[in-house]
Amino acid sequence: MTIVFTGSLSGYTRSEAQDLVEAHGASATSSVSGNTDYLVAGESPGQRKTDAAADNDVEVLDESGFADLLQRHGI
Repeated sequence: MTIVFTGSLSGYTRSEAQDLVEAHGASATSSVSGNTDYLVAGESPGQRKTDAAADNDVEVLDESGFADLLQRHGI
């Protein structure tokens, strides 16, 4: 699973969120591509990343959706 983060997250720093998903076997990358599974969009997300997600049919999650994803994977 590949996840990209954009914007500010209230529960984590971006580094903490990346470390968390990587510790559980996912990849955290800095740019959206056709290989990206999820874009986690916090407050004030980057337009380039949200546009790329739309262009590549990448599911965009808000912080609540990210928390649900973590819970579904037992994190």
